[in-house]
Amino acid sequence: AEEGMHGFNFGGLANVSNKNMYGINIGGLANVADENMYGLNFSLLAVVSGQDLYGLQIAGLALVASDNIMGLGLSIGKIQSEDSIARINITGYKIETDEISGINMAILWVDTYYMKGVIASLFNEIKTQHQGLTIGLINFAESLHGLQIGLVNIANNNPAPFKILPFINAN
Repeated sequence: AEEGMHGFNFGGLANVSNKNMYGINIGGLANVADENMYGLNFSLLAVVSGQDLYGLQIAGLALVASDNIMGLGLSIGKIQSEDSIARINITGYKIETDEISGINMAILWVDTYYMKGVIASLFNEIKTQHQGLTIGLINFAESLHGLQIGLVNIANNNPAPFKILPFINAN
């Protein structure tokens, strides 16, 4: 749609907008907006926004936004944003973003630079600053300001011998 999509939008294969998409958007395979997407967005494969993605997002393979994802996000595959992911997000594979906050869970991997809140996955990689709680098999934080619970917990800002600890690490 050239002028955006508003209200209830249903596409057997896909909903595609060159502008914003607001409301209840149900796309069989995909919902795609060049700009923002707000509301309830459901697709069997992907929900993709060229800017922000706000609201309740449910996609089989991927939730992707160039800017921010805020709200409740559910996917079997990957949740990815260039800028930030906030509120509650649950996925089967991976969450990847620059900043993450709220409650975020991935079965395999969470990959971020800044974290504030609670993260749970098998491998949690916080490349810059960790504020809050991570629960996983392996937890890594360049700068830990919180608690790590897992089999291997790495906090590079802790003094030796507390950089790598089993079961629990804190700073």
